[in-house]
Amino acid sequence: MKGIDNVTIYLVLIALLTISLALTLFVLFRLRRRFKSRMLRLLEDYNRRIDDLEKEINRLNYIIADYKRRLKLGGKEVELNMQNVDVNELMLEKQQLERERQHLQEKTKRLWEQSLAIHKEKERIDQLRREIEARHKEMVDSVNYALRIQTALLPKHDYMARVLREYFVLWMPKQIVSGDFYWVKKVGNRLFIVASDCTGHGVPGAFMSLLGISFLEQIVVANPIIEAHQMLEELRQMVINALQQTKDSETKDGMDMALIIVDTQTREAQFAGANNPAYIVHQGQLVELKPVKNPIGIYLRQKPFQKIDFTITQEDTIYMFSDGYPDQFNVKTGRKFTKKRFKEILLKLNQDQIPLKDQGQVLEEIILDWRGDARQVDDIMVLGVKV
Repeated sequence: MKGIDNVTIYLVLIALLTISLALTLFVLFRLRRRFKSRMLRLLEDYNRRIDDLEKEINRLNYIIADYKRRLKLGGKEVELNMQNVDVNELMLEKQQLERERQHLQEKTKRLWEQSLAIHKEKERIDQLRREIEARHKEMVDSVNYALRIQTALLPKHDYMARVLREYFVLWMPKQIVSGDFYWVKKVGNRLFIVASDCTGHGVPGAFMSLLGISFLEQIVVANPIIEAHQMLEELRQMVINALQQTKDSETKDGMDMALIIVDTQTREAQFAGANNPAYIVHQGQLVELKPVKNPIGIYLRQKPFQKIDFTITQEDTIYMFSDGYPDQFNVKTGRKFTKKRFKEILLKLNQDQIPLKDQGQVLEEIILDWRGDARQVDDIMVLGVKV
C-alpha cells in the first residue's frame, strides 16, 4: 500500500528552488562580468579618442592663433573658414564622444546598482539556505530518533533466535523509518508470526506500524488462544476505532498483514491474511496461502477474514513479506520484479540449499542489482522462518 510523504515533497521542492536560484545568480554574475569588461574597454577607447582629438584641437588652435597673429602683423585679414570648419567638426565629434561617455557612465552606474541588488539577493538566499539546512537537520534528527523507537519495538534478534529454529529478516525502509513491520511472539506453546505493510512509508507509515505492534500485543495478552482470523478481525476494529474511521470519512489508512499461528508441540498451524499472502516451501514445492482481499481498516466492501489450517514440518520454510520487493522497478526495463520472479528465487534458494540465515543477504543483493540506479519505490520487508 502506497502513501505520500509530505516531508520528502517539501524537501524536494525547497531543493529545486535553491538550485534554480543558484543557477540564475550564476548566469547573472557571468553576464555582469562580461558586460562590465566590455564597458570598460569602450570607455578606454573613447577616452583615448577624446585625448587624441583634444591634442589635435589644441594643435590647430595654436596654428590658427599663430596665423592670425602673423596676418595682423602684416596688416591683412585673411578668412580662416577652412580652419574654423575643421575645428568645428572636431568640436562636434568631441561633444558626441562626451555624450557617449556619459551614457556609458550611466550604464556602468546602473550595472553596479544591479550588482549590489544581486549581492543582497545572494545574501538573502544564503540565509534561506542556512535556515533550510538547519530545519532539514532537525527533521533528519527527529526521524533518526523515531527509527530508534521503531527498532526498539520490533522483536529483538536474540529473542527470535530463541523462539525460532532458523530465520532471517530483510528490512529495507525507503526513508529511514518504515511502514513495514514484523512481529514474533511466543505465548506458551503458541507462536505468533506477523508480517505487515502499513499505509504509506516514512514517518506516516512508521506511526501506523507502532499502532499495529501495540494492538497486536494487547490482543494476544488479552486472549492468547485466539484464532488467526479472529485476531485480524479484532485488529481491524481497533484500527477503525483508533483512527475514527467511517465509510464516508477521508481517512482510509490501515495495513495489509499475513499472520501465522503455530502450535510448537502439535505442529498444527493456521493462517489468516489481509491482502498479504504467505509462501511455504514444502518438499521442493512452493505453496501459497491466499489472503482475503481486504485491508485491516475501513473498506467499502468489508469481508470477514478467514482461517486456513495446515501442518508445518521442521523442514518447511515460511516466507512472509510486504509488496515492496516484488513491486520494485528495474533500472533498465522499468518493469516490476513481480511475485512470479520472487517465487522462483525462493524456490531456487531452497533447491540450492542456501542456509536460511544467509538467504536475506542473497535476496538483498538480488533486489539491489535489479534496482540499479532506480529509486526504491516502497519499503521492503521479507521474513523467512523455520519453526
